[in-house]
Order: sequence, then C-alpha cells, then structure tokens
Amino acid sequence: MAAFYTRIDLKMVNNKFLNLIVWIFGYAAEPLARKLKAKGVELIAPTKGFFVDDTEGPVSPGEIDRAKNWAQKLMNQK
Repeated sequence: MAAFYTRIDLKMVNNKFLNLIVWIFGYAAEPLARKLKAKGVELIAPTKGFFVDDTEGPVSPGEIDRAKNWAQKLMNQK
C-alpha cells in the first residue's frame, strides 16, 4: 500500500502561526506512516505530499501530473 496527503505550500502562505505549527509538529507524512504500520500495513513507498492552494483545494498547478507520475512509479514496482 502507498499513502498520500495534501498540504499547503508554506512558501505561498505568509502565516507565522502555520509556519510555527509545521516547525513544531511537521507534516502529516510521518504520523500517517506510523499509524498505517501500527495497523500492519506494509508501505511500498514513503508517504507523498501534494500541494493544494487552500484548505478545500484546488490542487496546485502541476500537482496532478506529479501525482500521476508517482502512481505510475508505484504501479511499475510490481
């Protein structure tokens, strides 16, 4: 299995509080991977983050292509 998550590009957002939260806690990748592994899931690749422009989207320019390329690489691993 592989997992992905979405996130806002901090370079595009001028929000000191959000920057502080990410600096302290990081992104969702590591907690997501730990929770999946704790449930017995074998990850075939590290979790992957894709950028969105706001909390409800849309997906940032170029991210759909990045996601397609990532998925294709995962499919080619088998």
